[in-house]
Amino acid sequence: MLTALLALASVLTARGALAPTQSDALARDVLEVASSELPLFDGADGRERTARLLLAWAARESGGNVAALGDCAPGKRTVATCRSFGRMQTSALWLGTLNLAPADVLEDGRLALRAGLSVMRTLRDRCGSVRAGLRAYASGACAGTPRARVLVVSRCAESGAC
Repeated sequence: MLTALLALASVLTARGALAPTQSDALARDVLEVASSELPLFDGADGRERTARLLLAWAARESGGNVAALGDCAPGKRTVATCRSFGRMQTSALWLGTLNLAPADVLEDGRLALRAGLSVMRTLRDRCGSVRAGLRAYASGACAGTPRARVLVVSRCAESGAC
């Protein structure tokens, strides 16, 4: 599976979604997380599909950057002024539900991947499907916003996972 993840990381790097300095580390971290956590997808290839989606999602959300801050107040990029954190840009609200602080995922890329995957599994179950759960991850609602629907279709196609 590592070879396939490194190949996908290379494609994402060529498309400008993933920082070249982050690609190998992200692929290896995704492999470890997907191999040890419950997968998002069912079936014999569920772990591989989960890994591909995590890689694409993290690349598009943060460029693979462990310390990425998102949804910040204009002109201010601090933990106190931002609402999403780490490789998966997990919201502060979800991090609180998981008993994690933003600093936890900003320091540990694997923990950020685990947190994002946990939220995705919860939303999959709540919304009734992987795609609906991903729309909720991106927008807060199972139906998703128009932007979230496009984002999910794009990332599913890019990863070849869903």
